[in-house]
Amino acid sequence: MTKIISLTLLTLLLTACQPTPNTSANNKPDIGNIKSGPSKMQANITVQGYTSTLNNIDIEFLGKTIPYTYSDGKIGNSRGYNWWVSKHFALKSDLPKEKVTLYLELLEMAYPHYVALFGMAPPNIERQRIAVVYGSSRSRVREAMLDDGFLRGVHKTAGGETMFYNRAGYNFPSHREHHQRYIVIHETMHAFHMALNGHSTWAPNWITEGLADSIAHHVYDPKQKQLTVMVFDRAPMNYIETGLKQYYSENKPTIEEINDDPALKRGLNFFIIHYLLSSPERAQYFAHFIEELRLANPHSEATLSTANSLLKSTFKNWSEIE
Repeated sequence: MTKIISLTLLTLLLTACQPTPNTSANNKPDIGNIKSGPSKMQANITVQGYTSTLNNIDIEFLGKTIPYTYSDGKIGNSRGYNWWVSKHFALKSDLPKEKVTLYLELLEMAYPHYVALFGMAPPNIERQRIAVVYGSSRSRVREAMLDDGFLRGVHKTAGGETMFYNRAGYNFPSHREHHQRYIVIHETMHAFHMALNGHSTWAPNWITEGLADSIAHHVYDPKQKQLTVMVFDRAPMNYIETGLKQYYSENKPTIEEINDDPALKRGLNFFIIHYLLSSPERAQYFAHFIEELRLANPHSEATLSTANSLLKSTFKNWSEIE
């Protein structure tokens, strides 16, 4: 009997002495063990209007260690992909270091504008990061998307897609460098808006796509490390012409009519955002409207009607704006 008890105690002691398994190897996020948490990393950006100048940022290579993001552990490791982090973003990629560095620099330069346009930063941003996935080819991105549960199929022509299920943007490579930058700024804006309230449907299309397209229209100076966003007349897609065509083909719809129609009209969305932000007074009312909409936090079917009511109640001169 004594021998049996001794063997049992010995087994328990040996088990207790075994090293704790690495949760990241099991596709789970490492919440507390990464040396450089977001609060410890630098993102020194000078912002003047819609222009950001990069002074310096910290970037850390994590390899297969999955960082803590707003995706809540729903993004795992993929063959040939590694994780890199900056202060606010976690990038899963199979690209070389110089490309990873470029995209993280761009996103950190875009981040203050994400915050300004939505009027707030995501809750818990001092501990969590926004997840981004960028692959070296469409097939490699597709592989990562399927690994992460993107089971409805991958779009054949889109430059990128943001998955509502795990609140992360997936970016397909393009042969144009400007379009590559456009995609990552656009898709990450969607992930940012999802991180604010934890889901994607609290704002209508004209806001989510309008803001994402508007901020992604940019000019970038690689020598000065300078990014200018919200550029009306510089884009890989001609939303000025598209918007005019949509406006006249739809019999000159009002903003209220565009809001109430769930169909995606990216040219019109682009026009509305630039119009509302082109006047300091309208921009102030728009910021208040976004704040009220976020606090209302509608879901799906209630979103359009909620946005409609708030447009009329937050803009004191709504009939004049229309």
